[in-house]
Amino acid sequence: MQRFVIHLALLSCSVGQAVFGQETNLRFDPFVPTKGTAVAFTILEAGTVPAAAIAGLPLRSENTQAQIYTLSVDTQSFSRDKFQRFSFDAYVRSAHATGHDIVYKYVVSQDPTGQFLDTISPVTFRINGRAGEDTATIRLPLHSNDGSDNLSLAVPTAPLKVGLSALSSSDLGLTNALESLHVHLVDSQISSTSCSECWLSLSAKPTISVLAPKKGTSLIVSRRPDTFKALARSMFALNPAEAHDTLLISVSSLSEQGGLPTTQEFKLPIRFAPPALYLVIAVLLGAIIGGLLRSWLREKPAQPEAQGRFRYAKDLLIAVAIAVIVWIIALVLFSYTDTRVSILGFSFDPSQVIPAGLISLLVAGGPPIVTKIKEAFGN
Repeated sequence: MQRFVIHLALLSCSVGQAVFGQETNLRFDPFVPTKGTAVAFTILEAGTVPAAAIAGLPLRSENTQAQIYTLSVDTQSFSRDKFQRFSFDAYVRSAHATGHDIVYKYVVSQDPTGQFLDTISPVTFRINGRAGEDTATIRLPLHSNDGSDNLSLAVPTAPLKVGLSALSSSDLGLTNALESLHVHLVDSQISSTSCSECWLSLSAKPTISVLAPKKGTSLIVSRRPDTFKALARSMFALNPAEAHDTLLISVSSLSEQGGLPTTQEFKLPIRFAPPALYLVIAVLLGAIIGGLLRSWLREKPAQPEAQGRFRYAKDLLIAVAIAVIVWIIALVLFSYTDTRVSILGFSFDPSQVIPAGLISLLVAGGPPIVTKIKEAFGN
């Protein structure tokens, strides 16, 4: 008789647990990361497991507000299926369960819409069972399927000056833009958008491969121009604000805990800086041509030929000297104070070959040259 009563009690407990399982319902409220985006959840029942089966799992657990149920999320189960749908395993049990109780398993899938930054955020869940309905929040990773801008790159707004004579590099700040997730840097590439023949080599490499939330590293951009092709590209670009080329930097990254691979592109404007020797030659040549034109255009002096030649030579040296001094002053002002160098209504970059030659030519040529140019343009 005693044995019969014991068997009956055990049967009663197991039936009670089965009813709890059948009546237990888990759901997550939709989460809104930003305006116009949302993350919904699809939940499938996956049966029951013994409590011992989840004892060694890396669980993230929360009790409901009334301490009725415990929801546990297996952080080891964060994964994507063959359709790239993010999912994880969740377990529901009584908040006062012992090690011998049955635990109810669910497979939870996310259905995000819109583009937002991947994050870990508190999501409201609700459990309804024999003991009633109770609710709470649990922190879950939320991932966009439309791309997450995981990174920001400190790209200069003004074109970056690159010398033509040797290998050079720049340290650009690369930062994890996510508030709560680490980012793994998968790959980085760099290419020219308008003058690929201007470069002998290009590379972009981060100093570390994993970035903590809101932390940064250095992206080392190295480049070696082809001197003559880059010079030919930049020689006739008179506008000082115009980029000679734009480098496209592509960085692929992956946020932790189930993020999708994403590639971001950043543009780096470039201006080629010719060697100092090229500039000096251009300035001297422009000054000499301007001085000769000035002497040729002005009225002939009523003096003996020897004195006239001496005067021409003297005037030419003075014109060349003034042109060189003016160019040096313009170069210093342009380089260190962002002062615009304007002649006849046009802005010139005195650090470039042709503009430097034009500046010295116009300064050495003086009013006669300026007058002729204005007449040529009908002014």
